[in-house]
Amino acid sequence: MLYRILSITFQAFFTLLFRARIIGRENMPQDGAVILAANHMSNWDPPLVAAFLSRPVSYMAKLELFQIPVFGRAITACHAFPRQARRC
Repeated sequence: MLYRILSITFQAFFTLLFRARIIGRENMPQDGAVILAANHMSNWDPPLVAAFLSRPVSYMAKLELFQIPVFGRAITACHAFPRQARRC
């Protein structure tokens, strides 16, 4: 529920303020596994990508973000999962 509300809100935000639009959305499969790699030039990239796709997006995020009380619960509700620490 939170994911859908934020998706609609961010889509309106990016469309109205930045005139954002998506080109080539028809090339994204409607089902099945997909790896979508954004170049992450700002913190706006995750909500920008998710807002304009017609299917849910799950993100891998750094573990520290999940330790922020309210924010951690919010990103978990929005399909984010923590990146596991590397073992050397």
